[in-house]
Amino acid sequence: MQEFENLASAAQQAQDFQIGGLLIELFTRAGAFSAAARLARTAVAALPDDAWNRPRKLVADQIRVATEFKAALAEGLTERVPLLAAEWKAIDEAIEKDWTDNAERRDPLRGLRGQI
Repeated sequence: MQEFENLASAAQQAQDFQIGGLLIELFTRAGAFSAAARLARTAVAALPDDAWNRPRKLVADQIRVATEFKAALAEGLTERVPLLAAEWKAIDEAIEKDWTDNAERRDPLRGLRGQI
């Protein structure tokens, strides 16, 4: 198991987020919730905190919360559920705000709409 964790961590540090995400999913399906949560935390930490990576970092953070939620339930730590639910809601609101604030800038047809 440790070898797989090391592989996933290396993939995330190399910013191959598709492989990292796939391994997080495989770990959760195999019941290795704590390992999946560690990998998800590594994925969030590996992303730079800048405007370009902000949407990806927010989604990675939401995946982190989901894996920590699964890990908490698997370990019987139900007292963590309300805190994780609040964290999920805050991240969801941040994603919505980021999407709204940057909709025009991220529009691939920006500048062409008035010319058609």
